[in-house]
Amino acid sequence: AIPVEKACSYIKRKLEADTSLSVRTNLNTDDIIWLLEFILSNNYFMYKDSIFKQVHGCAMGSPVSPIVANLCMEEIESTAIAKSDTPPKLWKRYVDDSFLIIRKDALSMFHENLNSIDSNIKFTIEHEDHGQIAFLDTLVSREDGTISVDVYRKPTNTDRYLDFQSHHDKQHKASVVSTLIHRALNLPSTADKKTRELAYVTRVLEYNGYNSDFVSSILKKKSSQSDAQTPEDLVRMFFELLDSNKPHQGFASLPYINGLSQPLSRLLRKHNIQVVNRPFKTLSQEFPSPKFRPDPKLQKDVVYKIPCSNCSWCYIGETGRSFTTRKKEHIRNTKLCAKGSNVAQHAWNNDHKIDFNLAKVIDKGNFRHRKT
Repeated sequence: AIPVEKACSYIKRKLEADTSLSVRTNLNTDDIIWLLEFILSNNYFMYKDSIFKQVHGCAMGSPVSPIVANLCMEEIESTAIAKSDTPPKLWKRYVDDSFLIIRKDALSMFHENLNSIDSNIKFTIEHEDHGQIAFLDTLVSREDGTISVDVYRKPTNTDRYLDFQSHHDKQHKASVVSTLIHRALNLPSTADKKTRELAYVTRVLEYNGYNSDFVSSILKKKSSQSDAQTPEDLVRMFFELLDSNKPHQGFASLPYINGLSQPLSRLLRKHNIQVVNRPFKTLSQEFPSPKFRPDPKLQKDVVYKIPCSNCSWCYIGETGRSFTTRKKEHIRNTKLCAKGSNVAQHAWNNDHKIDFNLAKVIDKGNFRHRKT
């Protein structure tokens, strides 16, 4: 784990050396470091009805944590290379995973040097095995004095992807095919490896229900595209998106319903509204979280049900407050025959008794998207 103090110290030195900082923000270095330290030092979580504060390291899941980790790793690797008498010939890194090419007789000393920079950060080593080593989703091999790259899959890989017959937007299925083909065309370093990987991907997609015409059309499109965009191209595209002179385009994220989402998306596009479809049901909705959750009656943003004792009538409602609070209001309204209360009107108009003892929460509401 990266200590907050060390992280802020590393980043402060980088900010002080950045001559263009004043052009990008009105905040000075001390302001940025104070805000960063506040964010990194105030992370809380709940476990078994108790609230805990994280006292060491950057919080998992925080948007700023990967950026901080990346900057700290950059500082550590720069220091290690500068202090080494025999630095690596090649160093590639993704966040905290690094790929190095270094002389065997210098490896042990370099590893000790790397681990001595910060007592809270320790690195482990994985050596090549029979001339091969995996790095992220690539397999790097030494063959006849040259280095080749291929796609790597873990032994636990199941080749299960989004099934073509599943109730998802067609664009999501096209994205699965496009991603696998993009990897097959760009990761393998030789034409033979590319051909084998494309054949493998085609078989896997067929196993997941994708028809050959659908896959072939995407393969043809990907094969005809130009090389990957440069960082400068990506920066230019970013600022084009921020161009205030361009007409404003609306955005809507809607649950996908086959037969309805397609014409609705076409209709909204005519009014300059971009539509992104999302699954109607997600795994997080289907499976309960293992984290601690308060009693449903004390949770906010819920859908609840209140039955009648004398007939099959029941009231279905939703509230942004806790169910316990809303239930008390219904009981009071029923006693006073409050106007505007459907529960009270049913009880008094029919001389029925409302069974508040059987009232219960039946679902979790979603108040981020208010009904209109």
